[in-house]
Amino acid sequence: FDQVASGTGCAANWFAGAPGGLGDPSAPPQWGLPGAPALLGFDRDVLAACHALHGVTAEKASAVGTADFDAALALGCFAARQHVLRVSAELEPRTACQMLEWTTCAARGLLPGQDGRRIRFAVAPSELDTRAWIRPGEECVAGSCGVREANFAASDLHFVQVCLLERFCRNGDELFHLSSMLSPPAAAARSTFECEFDEQAFASFTAYLLHTWHV
Repeated sequence: FDQVASGTGCAANWFAGAPGGLGDPSAPPQWGLPGAPALLGFDRDVLAACHALHGVTAEKASAVGTADFDAALALGCFAARQHVLRVSAELEPRTACQMLEWTTCAARGLLPGQDGRRIRFAVAPSELDTRAWIRPGEECVAGSCGVREANFAASDLHFVQVCLLERFCRNGDELFHLSSMLSPPAAAARSTFECEFDEQAFASFTAYLLHTWHV
């Protein structure tokens, strides 16, 4: 938690392991001014949003298979100037701790090349269906998962991201008045969030977790 609190890990390449130079762990991507907003959502929705922004046709998008999905998401969102969490699982397994650090960096505006503190949502938080949390529609990261299971599905992490932002940001209530990026243009303009980060709320959260683990 000390690294997350200090922000020292924010300068990492969160696309590490992607094809080509984009995946160089020692060289975080740069988009130039004005930078790239952080984009949150379920993986398929994030890729669809990036394809839409970059003008990728539906036919070409539907050709993306499971085997090259991670590479397509990393390359597609970089081309669309969107900052996403896409570290290759071969380099670093996907964990809740990794997600916590990336989300906290995004909330503070500390991701490499981020456009200020701008965060966007492929699907608006108010449109999330909690049935996907209770019964994930995809495989779990490890073992079985469910309401009382210790394991998790990748889709679970996005629900946690929204909850963390609501807790860490003084203006967290604004999250539920946002629109999805894939909404009609007039509504999509309201899809950007800028967190007013509350350091005390973050400290209280980490203290609670540490206490819980040591009980």
